[in-house]
Amino acid sequence: MEINPALSPDRELPPAGALPRRPILVTGSPRSGTTWIGDVLRACPRTMVLMEPFNPELSRLPARHCNLHFREWYTYVTDENAAEFGPPLRRMLQFRHDTRHHLRMSKGMKDVIDVSAAATRFRLARLLGATAILKDPVALLSSQWIAREFAARVVVLIRHPAAVVSSFLRLGLPVDIPGLLRQPLLIRDLLHPMEGEFHDLLSAPRSPVEYAAMLWKALYFAVNRFRQEHPDWLFIRHEDLSQDPPGGFEKICRHVAFDFTPRLRQAVLDSNDAALPPELDPQLAFTTRRNAAANLSNWKTRLGKDDVRIIRRCVQEVSQHFYNDSEWESPS
Repeated sequence: MEINPALSPDRELPPAGALPRRPILVTGSPRSGTTWIGDVLRACPRTMVLMEPFNPELSRLPARHCNLHFREWYTYVTDENAAEFGPPLRRMLQFRHDTRHHLRMSKGMKDVIDVSAAATRFRLARLLGATAILKDPVALLSSQWIAREFAARVVVLIRHPAAVVSSFLRLGLPVDIPGLLRQPLLIRDLLHPMEGEFHDLLSAPRSPVEYAAMLWKALYFAVNRFRQEHPDWLFIRHEDLSQDPPGGFEKICRHVAFDFTPRLRQAVLDSNDAALPPELDPQLAFTTRRNAAANLSNWKTRLGKDDVRIIRRCVQEVSQHFYNDSEWESPS
């Protein structure tokens, strides 16, 4: 079902209206399908996909898209701290590349090549007046500010908690609950009702399953609030997109004001390969092709019944807004 009906201080930036076109934010939890959507929308003419500028690991690299290092996972940006984050993010969305700075960061020829290629892509996107597609699950908690500040069209992916947790465990992805607590504005504005749960989780040794489940709960606690406050955003479940990729992507294109052309439909079909095995090698986890139908049930073989019970007990208060009892059933 579809759930919805660092710049120098003296440099002046153009106003928000100077962005070539309204940007698109594709977000959700990590492993929720944002890469899939970004890969398909890349086939639209006059677009540029900006890959996870909020990611602390990627934002350290010389070829990063945004000239800013994000120190926390799921950084929360709002008007009160926008002076630090707003100017470099706006510059990125205007396709302004700080090439000299990135080259000075480079540590070898590969970095130089990557930076030069990024600078070329930025320059071409700017000349074409391209649409910026911000593909970033790590920016999820800043979605409201991004939408307000840049008039972004927002697509939020939702995926079953057991599927997300099993993928986190399989890939060894970072779960930084203390990082949420290190952001007082985030706790005050979005996650205050969960603050006690975070402290309880951290008060004693816990399993990786419990940590990943708590992260899912925190992220989708915020998403459930966004869903109530922003009827103009598109909220779509990964499971529904997987069951009908052409239909799902047509809805996404309609939401972001793209034509669902035959070329784009073919890109959707090419992105889904039923011949692929249910489980790909972890090194291929971020591949541009997937077996969408097999992804629906992978978690049922990855996780034991005890793990599923732990996850459900942790997230039920939030997950009930997105998934019913039958969608927790696993083979007996």
